[in-house]
Amino acid sequence: MVLNFTTSRIAGVIVVYLSGAILFGEESASLLILVKNLLNNSHQIVLDLGNVTHFDSGSVGTLVAVCASAVTSSLPTSAITQKRCFRLQSS
Repeated sequence: MVLNFTTSRIAGVIVVYLSGAILFGEESASLLILVKNLLNNSHQIVLDLGNVTHFDSGSVGTLVAVCASAVTSSLPTSAITQKRCFRLQSS
C-alpha cells in the first residue's frame, strides 16, 4: 500500500491531501518528515484524511508526533497544553 499526498495553500493554511494507506513504517515516517518540513513555511497545517483507505494503530502514534511537532514549533513550552491539535470533521 502506498501513501500519496498533494499540498495547497488556502488563506495562509497549508492543506495536505492524503490518499492511500497510512501504515506504521515508511508511510508514517514520510508523513512526519513532510509535516516537519512544511512547518518551516506555516504553523497552520490541515491534514485531509478523506481519501485515506487504511489506517493502522501505529499511525495513531505518528499523528500524535505530527501534532507535537506542530505545537512545539509554534508556541512557547508554557502554552503547549492549551493548543488544540485535532478536530474531527465529517464531510
